[in-house]
Amino acid sequence: MRSSLSSSLHHNFFQKVLKSLIIAFFLLFTTPYPPCQAQQDLGQSPEDVVLENRGLIYMKTHHYKEAIDTFNQALVLTPRNVKLLNDIGLCYIQEGDKLQAEQYFKMALGLNPSYKEARKNLDQIIDYQATQ
Repeated sequence: MRSSLSSSLHHNFFQKVLKSLIIAFFLLFTTPYPPCQAQQDLGQSPEDVVLENRGLIYMKTHHYKEAIDTFNQALVLTPRNVKLLNDIGLCYIQEGDKLQAEQYFKMALGLNPSYKEARKNLDQIIDYQATQ
């Protein structure tokens, strides 16, 4: 009986903690904060920042299709955002679509040829293709 009660208490505790975390993430990533200077330089609006953060959560939790959709929504608001293009490319790599990933890295480099992350990711795809 004691084991059952203890198990039930642990279950209730973890449910409350999980619910609190979900609410905290929701508030954190859906509340539009004023953009920082770097985001203003990119022309990012608060809505764009929220979408980008939401996409990053999807990406970090391995929900790549949802991340791609969310990043694309943010890209409509700031079409010259090379970080978004790079992140979409990374998601396509995780989805196994290296050709699509390559296109997004090239788009990022087309907008900013000195963007190191996109260059590194594109070079990795090219190196991989050369070994196949």
